[in-house]
Amino acid sequence: MAKLIFSRIGWFLFLMLLQIFIFNHIHIAGVATAFAYIYLLLILPNQTPKSLYVLTGFAMGLIVDVFNNTPGVSAAATTLVGLAVPYMFQLLRDKDEDDDAIVTPGAHSLGWAGFTYLALTCSLLQCLVFFIVENFSFSTPLVLLIEIAGSTAFTLAVILLFEWVRHSAHR
Repeated sequence: MAKLIFSRIGWFLFLMLLQIFIFNHIHIAGVATAFAYIYLLLILPNQTPKSLYVLTGFAMGLIVDVFNNTPGVSAAATTLVGLAVPYMFQLLRDKDEDDDAIVTPGAHSLGWAGFTYLALTCSLLQCLVFFIVENFSFSTPLVLLIEIAGSTAFTLAVILLFEWVRHSAHR
């Protein structure tokens, strides 16, 4: 269990540094930005208290907000993702599994299709809330839709790349 905790702390630090120093500065076509840090919420074990998902989401979002100069935008979006992840994981996981067993969401436990669906849903929720709160206007709906779609696709690609690397390491 201690190994799992230190592993998640390492992922937290790695994803925060990656987001702050790399992904915050990459804007594909000026509209698509990856929110790679939400990957941590996707790989927390199922026995993690729901309040820890929310607090972790808030802490990650707040850290990104401080370095991005987006007061509260990332915190709001990532907190909502942290609230949704445990429920989505319960919907996707195998119903025959023991509820007391520690299961980590990923390609191993959900299969690639299930994990991709989980990642897509969380990426879409993150991008939807982030850009709606950031723009706080629907005066340019086409630009808003392009930002949401582009960032969702970019975020999903990065998350699946991380999962592929993590999945390959477990073989």
